[in-house]
Amino acid sequence: MERQTVDIGTPATSPVGIAIVEELSRVAAATAIGASTVEFEGSQMLDVHAPEGEWVRLFRCPGGYFLLAVLEEGLLWAGSGDDPDEVLDLLPRHEVADAVRKAL
Repeated sequence: MERQTVDIGTPATSPVGIAIVEELSRVAAATAIGASTVEFEGSQMLDVHAPEGEWVRLFRCPGGYFLLAVLEEGLLWAGSGDDPDEVLDLLPRHEVADAVRKAL
């Protein structure tokens, strides 16, 4: 695993930013937090971009898996779990989860 620096798409001190960092902390310790970035140990497994502007990034971390996504209308979403399927099952857009599963 290597050091990842990820733009979370919102200020890290905003309610959404805090929720994203808290979700990450379930599977990896944040080693640095910037204005809108977070740094942690992990391996990026997937980075999928859709034509509609949606994207999904999936990381393998020391304690499991972390997924960060921008869904329709710019909705930021983060989830974590023990395996990729568990995290993808949490995604509010099932068609996005299905597309990510195909890319794995």
